[in-house]
Amino acid sequence: MSHRNVAMDEQSRAAVPTRPAPPPPPVASRNGKRADELQNISTEFVVPQHSLRVLIATQEFNEFRILDRIYTEHPELGIKTIGWCDNGINLYQAAIDGDADVVIVDPETRSFQHEDVQRLWIYPNKPIVTIAAVPPQSGLANTLKQLGAVDLVTRPLTERSAHELVAKCHVGVQEALRYRASVGYIPQMDSKTAQVIASRGWQQGVIVVWGPKGGVGKTLVACNLAVALGVIGNRRTVLVDANMAGGNDHHHFYQSIPQTQLGKNISALADRALLHSRYGPIQPSATGMLGQRPILPSDEVDAHLFRYGESQLKLLIGIPRQHMGGYECFSDENGRAFFRELVASLRQFEDFIVVDIGQDANVPLHLAALEFADYVYVVVTPDRSSILATREALDTLFKHVKLARSKFRLVINRYHDSSGISRAEIVKALDMPEIATIPDGGPAVSNIVNSGKPLMLDHRGQVADGIISIASTIYPPTRDIWTNRGKLGKKPQAKNRGALGNIKAGLRWLVLGEGNKP
Repeated sequence: MSHRNVAMDEQSRAAVPTRPAPPPPPVASRNGKRADELQNISTEFVVPQHSLRVLIATQEFNEFRILDRIYTEHPELGIKTIGWCDNGINLYQAAIDGDADVVIVDPETRSFQHEDVQRLWIYPNKPIVTIAAVPPQSGLANTLKQLGAVDLVTRPLTERSAHELVAKCHVGVQEALRYRASVGYIPQMDSKTAQVIASRGWQQGVIVVWGPKGGVGKTLVACNLAVALGVIGNRRTVLVDANMAGGNDHHHFYQSIPQTQLGKNISALADRALLHSRYGPIQPSATGMLGQRPILPSDEVDAHLFRYGESQLKLLIGIPRQHMGGYECFSDENGRAFFRELVASLRQFEDFIVVDIGQDANVPLHLAALEFADYVYVVVTPDRSSILATREALDTLFKHVKLARSKFRLVINRYHDSSGISRAEIVKALDMPEIATIPDGGPAVSNIVNSGKPLMLDHRGQVADGIISIASTIYPPTRDIWTNRGKLGKKPQAKNRGALGNIKAGLRWLVLGEGNKP
């Protein structure tokens, strides 16, 4: 339960200061002796004008009493305790009701729920940061950091701990506010978005990104579409690099992919599938009898996938060398069977499967991908050779392979008004609905791609907006999430105080050193 009922006070919220506050004076202990040795405040932060509101959630009430006494006697430290919580079930609501900025939590507190760390972090009104109080050399330290705790403090909590926490709290809140106001922040879905998800206003599926002309930007579109769905949209997504002319998708993530992962590629997985198809893989069943395993078991598929950070996006790396596209495991019926089994396995657990294939539809695996796809996003550029090559390839697929025209969608990439061919002319020439137009991003996009990071996580221009337009046709909430990025948690604009208000603010600044210089 929360042992102090404190009214919400908007003015007590932490904010990044615009004028450095004077350094805090030496701290004296309760018996009047100097306690400089207890003062361990980092010089890397500036104490804001308003105190942080801190909720203490530990098993020992005495630890709360120590911290409460220090922060009450020394308001210049910029921390105000709002209560003690000894039951994890009540932690989240106590933090919300008390308008907490920071929660200091002992993970061994009764009924503590790990998911509360993330729930507090994405609280819509502002980020509420968690600092974990753990025993020395506790295995819980890494667990809490992985859950999202911004820092750690060693238990038992003492006067020294109280002073260590000053810097940890202020730095943690300031960094959280900066991140919340940045484009990198992905906010919690609002109620309207949640209703779309609840009503299943979207369909799971296989999305193939293809273009019969090389160099039109298929890989950039495929990789960033997968990021939009798996990272921004937070849906379980797998990006399959099935380009038999050479895999390049991993270059868009190379800052995150270890070298050891490169060997776990689509070729290695296809070899396993071919082996199983020939020798009939078996495994003991629950009754002790030998039972037939699938040609491509889900555990083997998952072992070849690379998870991108802590997101819902996974990547199956493509062939590292072009000649590997001619291996037996990809040839003729082997390639078709492998892709069929791969999709069947991934469909069991993933919401979206984004497949990047090469330009040649005569390659067995490429053709299988086009056949098994729920949607095919055809990427063209506004030049005559790209448009003509696309029209010829589509005519063949529709007339001879008998693929359904209805599942093909048009993406115009690198478009510019001065291209000489209008969007309407491209749509008419290909007789296909256009779902997105991505403008020419120029060197700025090339620089981001060369950095080894997905463009969607480091860019807010029209190119990224074009990718979101594609993603929103697959998973509608993506548009709302993208629109709200960086808009939550921003410092509110100061209200017009009038002449009298300015005089009062000036006096407070001159006499007390509080507020901003008028």
